[in-house]
Amino acid sequence: MKAYLMYKHDDFIVDESFPAHFTLLTKDLELDVLFQALSGGDDFLYSVVRKACSQPLTEVQDIEYRQAILRDCLYNPEIFREFYKIVVDCLLMEKEKLHYGIFGRYPSAILHQSISFTRFLLDNLRKVRGIAEKNLLHVASPGMERLFVMIMQELNDEYLEVIEEHLRQMTFKKGVLLSARLGAGNRGEAYVLRQPAAESRNWFRRLFSRKPEHYTV
Repeated sequence: MKAYLMYKHDDFIVDESFPAHFTLLTKDLELDVLFQALSGGDDFLYSVVRKACSQPLTEVQDIEYRQAILRDCLYNPEIFREFYKIVVDCLLMEKEKLHYGIFGRYPSAILHQSISFTRFLLDNLRKVRGIAEKNLLHVASPGMERLFVMIMQELNDEYLEVIEEHLRQMTFKKGVLLSARLGAGNRGEAYVLRQPAAESRNWFRRLFSRKPEHYTV
């Protein structure tokens, strides 16, 4: 999902590529003081501000597009602070999981932590959609309206339910279904995690139907 807030049709890429003269210009005009003030000590915002200032707009329609979005932000600061807080919380949680070894030695621990983190992200996706639904009528700029509608459409109930269903399956309450084949020395190889067949809702049929041949390791 691309926000398209800085440009109407192009993505805004934050990287370390700058015009050849930008470093000298920053030093001559002491622009770093401005960058620090605008970012308020936030490293990510600092990189965004620095990149944006290195790419000044020259077309009137581009300036008007961005200014309209800025106007929405100034009129509704609490909405966008809440958006940003959710993003920061997710990034901090990701960093914490990596720091404490989410990819450790034990498969069960890895699976549990991964499910926990994904559910945390899912809850925050619901919060993001809720903010968009609640505040769609509070924004007026074409760019912000487009973003809110995009969030509501892409984070719809069907999409979130698919994620929820995958998380339920990943608990493996009935064990893990795998397929494999024998390799050299009769060792198993080509292990593939399989999705169990959907159970019939008819309890009578489940009770008396013949079960397929299977083996428990």
